[in-house]
Amino acid sequence: MVRKITATKTTLAVILIVAAMSILPGSASAAWLHNQKGSYVPACGAAGCPYGTNYMVRNGTYFAMSCWTNSSWRYGNYWTNRWFQGYVSGIQGKVFIPASYVYYQTAVRYC
Repeated sequence: MVRKITATKTTLAVILIVAAMSILPGSASAAWLHNQKGSYVPACGAAGCPYGTNYMVRNGTYFAMSCWTNSSWRYGNYWTNRWFQGYVSGIQGKVFIPASYVYYQTAVRYC
């Protein structure tokens, strides 16, 4: 009886922590970058890449999504005007990635 209650409390605690992390304004969600037509994905300092592509990120790179916005249309794996802001390993600071390159997208807040 004690084991079952302890396991239930532990399970409930884990569920509450995961739920809280998903709704916190600053929380990030895990995703991966992939370009079906090449080995690299463009990453920009601003949504829409108004100053050109700042970085080329290798396929399979972890991307911590933090928020989304709409900007200029871009053709990647498909046409989209949705951009995700977040962190890419190996790049200091946040970058914007066109949504078509972001695999395993999860719900994040609007930027």
